[in-house]
Order: sequence, then C-alpha cells, then structure tokens
Amino acid sequence: MYDVMNRLVVRADQGADGTLSSSFSDPSTLFTFHGYDSRGNQTNVIDPKQNTTIMVSDGASRQLQTQQNLRAGGSGEVIFVVSRHTGNARSRRSRPKDNRPS
Repeated sequence: MYDVMNRLVVRADQGADGTLSSSFSDPSTLFTFHGYDSRGNQTNVIDPKQNTTIMVSDGASRQLQTQQNLRAGGSGEVIFVVSRHTGNARSRRSRPKDNRPS
C-alpha cells in the first residue's frame, strides 16, 4: 500500500504457507509498516517480527541516528542498537553502539 505521496507504507509478503491476505489480523501474511515525517524522511519501520527501526533526522533532513529494537527469533529479549551518523554529505560514517547492559 502506498500513501498519497506514493510512498510505501505497508508491504505484505507471503508467509511460509504461501498465502497472501490484505487482513492485518492474518498471521500467515507478513506485514512491514513504514512511517514518514512531513518532509518525506522515513522515520520508522516495523517488520513482521515486531522489530522496530527509528530514523532520527535533523531540520535539514540529514539522518543523524538509527535506533533498532531487535528481538531474537521475533520474541524474547529485546536488543537496543543505536547507530550515530556523523560527517558531511560526502563522507558519512556510522558508529554502531550496543546498548545492552554489561
């Protein structure tokens, strides 16, 4: 599904049994949800295993940070990973940081 700006907001993939449904309550269809801000920057993604990715941008639409909440096997302990994006438009570097308690 696409929004009025022709941006992908919901993606449906076939599950293990090969069926595909448009119903969000159908557990055999794998849905991925995408969100955007008013400037058109992608702000979040929720995958079929409920892993979330949040993209943080500044006022000039430059991505500053990516925050991921990952679940091993789709359930259980949540691992929170932050990647900070630094540098200028020509040389972007990412420094992943694992926020798990020691």
